[in-house]
Amino acid sequence: MAFIVKANRDTFAYRFSVVSKDDKDLLDFKQMIKDINKRNRYFQKQYPTRHYGRYRVSLMGRGGKRNPGSNSLVHSRAKYFDVYLYEVY
Repeated sequence: MAFIVKANRDTFAYRFSVVSKDDKDLLDFKQMIKDINKRNRYFQKQYPTRHYGRYRVSLMGRGGKRNPGSNSLVHSRAKYFDVYLYEVY
């Protein structure tokens, strides 16, 4: 089940949040981005003077305890995950 958190998500890269990495919405989103990247690589080879962006899906763990001395949250301790989409140049 995907849901949207608006508090403290000020970046344009944020898409939605999921409870598990095996969530169907997340897997469908990743497959969609994979297909877009495949198509864009094909078009980039056909038309090298144009720019066709490639994208990367990133997960950020939220809601659990952090490791001592670290700013990032280990995925094994996360209660849910924020999904971000970045363009790779």
